[in-house]
Amino acid sequence: MERAAATIVTCLTVVALLCPLVAIAVWRTPEPIAPAMAEALLRLVDAWLNLAGRITRQEAIFQQELYIVIDKNQNQLYLFCGPHLLRRFPVATGRDLCTPEGEFSVLVKLVYPAWTSRYTGAVVAGGSPHNPLGSRWLGLSVGNCPGYSYGIHGTNRPDSIGQYASAGCIRMLNSDVEWLYPLICIGTRVFVVPSLSKLVFPPYRRNLEASSGPP
Repeated sequence: MERAAATIVTCLTVVALLCPLVAIAVWRTPEPIAPAMAEALLRLVDAWLNLAGRITRQEAIFQQELYIVIDKNQNQLYLFCGPHLLRRFPVATGRDLCTPEGEFSVLVKLVYPAWTSRYTGAVVAGGSPHNPLGSRWLGLSVGNCPGYSYGIHGTNRPDSIGQYASAGCIRMLNSDVEWLYPLICIGTRVFVVPSLSKLVFPPYRRNLEASSGPP
């Protein structure tokens, strides 16, 4: 009985803390939530889902609730939860607009990834200041080697952020990709689009509507 009462009190406390944050997330759309508040929101969501015995954030991601949008026109990365913008970051995308467009998912996560030159085969160890992948790698389901051909990663050239400077990957400042990395699970959807104005929000709803039509 005491354990059940303690659980109920904990759940009510989490809900009391969560509701104002959710309200802020809803009413501030499309303005991003402050980074600390976005982290608190996601962690409180995790706590509530676990206490209530409901789905985990990993399962929520597979239901397309948390996702990334890359806008090549503005060189911006947006992190959304449903229709609500949690945070946006400046990025660098491919020279000559070579970053692949479409709907992908995160297949690989690496901390301090090693880098191999496609031209010489030379390998630069992870963590080296000469490593162009920076401190984190989120590999996407695209390319000849899915998960490793193209990805969202850090950089050793922070001056390139905001430009069309990569060989097709999406570069972020190391501090930004380190903030994003723990929030992203394998299977998170990533939408790469020529312009955010051409995307219907939330983008996954298009798939739900298509799947609900006649067979």
